[in-house]
Amino acid sequence: MATITGQAGTLLGPLTTVWTPPVTCTAMIPLCDNCQVGYMAQKCDADIVGAGPVRDNTACWPPVLAKHASPTHPFNGWGFYSPGIHCPTGYTSACTTEYQKRGDWPAQFSLVEGETAIGCCPSGFQCTNIYGNTCIQMATETGIHITIKTASCSGTIATAVDNAVYPTSVTRTVNGEVITELRTMTMFAPMIQMNFQVSDRAEPSTSTTAASSTNDASSINAIESFTLGSSGLASSTDESQTTTPTVNQSQGLAGGGLPDKTMDPRAKIGVIVGCVVGGFAVLTMIVWMLFKRRKHAVKTSASKLGVPEHAPYQQVHPQPTPPYPIYHQGYSQSWDQNAGVYEMEVPNSSVAELGSGQETPVELDKGQARPSEMLAYRGDEKKTHHVRK
Repeated sequence: MATITGQAGTLLGPLTTVWTPPVTCTAMIPLCDNCQVGYMAQKCDADIVGAGPVRDNTACWPPVLAKHASPTHPFNGWGFYSPGIHCPTGYTSACTTEYQKRGDWPAQFSLVEGETAIGCCPSGFQCTNIYGNTCIQMATETGIHITIKTASCSGTIATAVDNAVYPTSVTRTVNGEVITELRTMTMFAPMIQMNFQVSDRAEPSTSTTAASSTNDASSINAIESFTLGSSGLASSTDESQTTTPTVNQSQGLAGGGLPDKTMDPRAKIGVIVGCVVGGFAVLTMIVWMLFKRRKHAVKTSASKLGVPEHAPYQQVHPQPTPPYPIYHQGYSQSWDQNAGVYEMEVPNSSVAELGSGQETPVELDKGQARPSEMLAYRGDEKKTHHVRK
């Protein structure tokens, strides 16, 4: 099968909101009763000579700009949407490629510098390039069983809408012999290619994102709740008419659209700086609180012990006058003469100090011949000597 790449492509318009395709686009119609190839996004049209029972239904593509005419075979590659940030409801981001880089699939339409392309396919389908961009899902004999919604055409009406499981066992008669065999199925669906640049993505607000998510969920539920086996899928009179979409740049990425993988560099710097400043502020507050608590504990302990608060280093506080001699630089001060203590000459006695009316020495060790301190007189002048032991 031929692969088509390098085409300029047609800009079909923007795709910045969630678009939901008609329910008629979700059924796969085989090319014939025994065919093993089927297509989604089809409409029954037996009036077209040589076109078979079905043809591509352009109403299954998101709205395009009114100036673009509807092609006969959009499956061969209609164009791309730009800026595009939302896959249609029921579709997912199946593949991606970037400018001058090898992508997940050979894109049909060329990209410009700084541009990225997303291929949107129905859930379970994969991107491929067979005569242009398309999506494919195969139910093989050795693969897993696939359940898909199918329909058949009766004139211009799609009928026999039901779930079908592929591969499936079928019987047929050949030359009078009944043969049972597995019927496989190769299914195709339109690929919706979306191109975008980084500048096309807008930061969504909380309310807009919530509304978009609600819209996605309701759209998916509407498709899943579609009752199979009901009346046929009626084709509209003129489903190929195009409408002009409304551009809404305020919405961000949601649903099956491109996931927001990057953050603005300035936002990253802001987050990092904020975290560092916040962490430093918290650390400073913790250290300050610990310091205050420790200081308060020291004050409390000092108060309980009677120690004055805030005493400067090496400060000498007033002390009461001692009732004992204070020695300074190796000399002693004499007692007051009126205090009742007398000092005796060395030759007269071996008593060092006697109180008034005392008969025994006040201080004299056993066996000591002389007191520790001796007083000597020379004339009327009294001198005090300190005798070191």
